[in-house]
Amino acid sequence: VAAVTLEAAGLAGMATATSTPLALVALVVMAIGQGLAVPSLGLLALASVPPSRHGRTAGAFFAYFDAGVGLGGPIVGVAARAADPTGGLFAAAGAVLATAPVALLARSKPRPRGSQATVCLEQGRARG
Repeated sequence: VAAVTLEAAGLAGMATATSTPLALVALVVMAIGQGLAVPSLGLLALASVPPSRHGRTAGAFFAYFDAGVGLGGPIVGVAARAADPTGGLFAAAGAVLATAPVALLARSKPRPRGSQATVCLEQGRARG
């Protein structure tokens, strides 16, 4: 949830930035959120399958993630440029925030026992 919040805050900050330095600060905040989100999402994907399927699951996760980044960025960029870039950034921030309930539900879902990803998730919950 922290990753989603940081990424959304960075996107909103980019939408409202009135100078290049402010836009760069917002970009750093967004990048930190994205940097936290990718391994967290990968861990959730691995925790949802038995250990024998971790390789296939990781491959599918990163293939679809990379396709989404590779295709989604240019498509959204063209749409935002044709419309309103500020509105596009706010829409992206809203879309990112909309994933927070999904992340919370995924955290509470039972996982296959014995999975290394499950152990990591449980240790994370115990810490805070």
